[in-house]
Amino acid sequence: MPPAAPATLAAPPALAPPFTKKLAARRGVSHRSGSSLALRAFRLANPSAGLIAGVTFVALAVAVLSVSEPLLLRGALDHLSTGGADARFAGLAAVLVAILALKGGANAWLGGHSWDVRAKLEYELRSALSQKFTQLPLAHYEREGVGGLLYAIQESVPITVAAFAEITFRLLPAAAYLVLAVAAMWRLDLRLMLVVLLFAPLPAVVGVLASRAQRARQRALHVHWRGHWRWYVELVHNIRTVRAFGREHPERERFLAEQRTGFELIRQGASADARDAAIGSLGETLARGGVLLAGGLLVARGHLSFGTLVAFLGYIGGLFGPVQNLTGLYSAAQKATAGLENVFDVLDTPVEQLDKATARPAPGLNGTLRFEDVSFGYSHERSALSRVSLAVQPGEMVALVGASGAGKSTILKLTQRLYSPDSGRVLIDGIDVRELTADSLRKQIGVVPQDVELFNGSIHANIAFGRPDATRAEVERAARAARAHEFIVGTATTRGLPGGYDFVIGEGGRALSGGQRQRLALARAFLMNPPVLLLDEATSALDAETEQLVHEGVRAVAAGRAVLVSAHRLATVIDADRIMVLDRGEIVAMGTHAELMERCATYRELVRHQLVSEPARESTAALSVA
Repeated sequence: MPPAAPATLAAPPALAPPFTKKLAARRGVSHRSGSSLALRAFRLANPSAGLIAGVTFVALAVAVLSVSEPLLLRGALDHLSTGGADARFAGLAAVLVAILALKGGANAWLGGHSWDVRAKLEYELRSALSQKFTQLPLAHYEREGVGGLLYAIQESVPITVAAFAEITFRLLPAAAYLVLAVAAMWRLDLRLMLVVLLFAPLPAVVGVLASRAQRARQRALHVHWRGHWRWYVELVHNIRTVRAFGREHPERERFLAEQRTGFELIRQGASADARDAAIGSLGETLARGGVLLAGGLLVARGHLSFGTLVAFLGYIGGLFGPVQNLTGLYSAAQKATAGLENVFDVLDTPVEQLDKATARPAPGLNGTLRFEDVSFGYSHERSALSRVSLAVQPGEMVALVGASGAGKSTILKLTQRLYSPDSGRVLIDGIDVRELTADSLRKQIGVVPQDVELFNGSIHANIAFGRPDATRAEVERAARAARAHEFIVGTATTRGLPGGYDFVIGEGGRALSGGQRQRLALARAFLMNPPVLLLDEATSALDAETEQLVHEGVRAVAAGRAVLVSAHRLATVIDADRIMVLDRGEIVAMGTHAELMERCATYRELVRHQLVSEPARESTAALSVA
């Protein structure tokens, strides 16, 4: 767990702009070009290309209608001042009202369908990320944490899509309005047009100057929240440990301090954006004042009609709106860039190559397991296994024992093809496991890990996780073999769980004891009826009596199967068909318990360290498996 903050934290000081750069640099933000990110975003949007084109076309039509409004208003007012309220005036007024109504309907259509586009884009991005999550190497999860990855899919995607939609649906209409409005003003009066254009660039200049700081703030904000939620999800997951050590208050203070830091970043951005918007709005104010002053003088001297002045004032509001929109779009582009960087950081992570192009589905396996001169290391600096050779036949139980880091769990992981050997081969029924698809192979290997992973669902659903179509009778049969049926439904002397097999166990099985969780994991593996069964310290949380019962169940279920056990207790090892002793990644001895006690000093040392004080309980003493 990350170090906790002090028990009392004052509100963090105002963050200077360099803070955002330092935070981004410290946490490793990638810097991709905006054009490359935009190109990839448009590729992701390709399935919605037709709808995007339709929305863009309607938005362009609305822009054209908006340009016509001041012209119609000018015509109506000028005719009213010369010809009065006659049929022509009524016709112009009717056309103006019709255009306003048409715009209202078009905007309503745009509102609904632009949301459709956003929903589809969010779906496409979330779909791509969720698929990627299933392919990421296990090391990536360990490095990034679940919270950091969830932030990419939960927060970055909506921000990115919102900015993408703004840019796509507002850029072309705003540009079209600007071009048409300038052309209309040029036709109306060149002098007033120059007055407007004198001040029009001000919002854009302000936006461009502010863009670099905006992008840095957005990047820093993404980095901060991603790291924050990575830590917080881990904290909540380990809440029992937090409470056991009385760390609730310090960790809560750290959470609040991180929140304040994030809100300070947001406040900085909001203040800067408000300041920039206020400066940019001066352009419209100055343009409106200049046109009103110059146009008023021209109208007074008879060089300009009143309707033309009103039309120009209308264009100012319409003109600076798109200019502000374009400036806002630049800001949105910075948000989209930061969000896309976060999303593509995940999408661009090299995936775990599960299968070769020539891999084939595993046939029905008998379960003959063999390691041939296998070496493997999790890193180049340290070897986990060195030239390991072993064989397990169907119906045979082989136990692996050794000190911490000896390589026991690594052998089980290589059997499942969670990793591939650096050299040598792992074979099942004489087939190199790399020649088989990982999915088909793992469906024929039952695994019971030391750290049991259960889901927030019913007892039945958790046991049937590998076989969702299993009947209640099959689930109960597996639970009986794992000695779980008794605590689920109760006995004559003990109460079962409320609802029995329909009892919901809570997140991670928190409603159950450690031993109960392990027995459910055993039942889940037994239900798979696999030809190969891997037990990774599967009885570590059981008391001696329950362990003996479970061991009898394992023996019964193991008939005809190859069983490889990473041994935790002497009771698991003592009657195994063979025991393999590992030391620093090598098999140093092999034999029965009696044989190894006689001729293997490493094995005797393991037994000596794990013997309990009463000699009568020697058969249930534990071996080191850390």
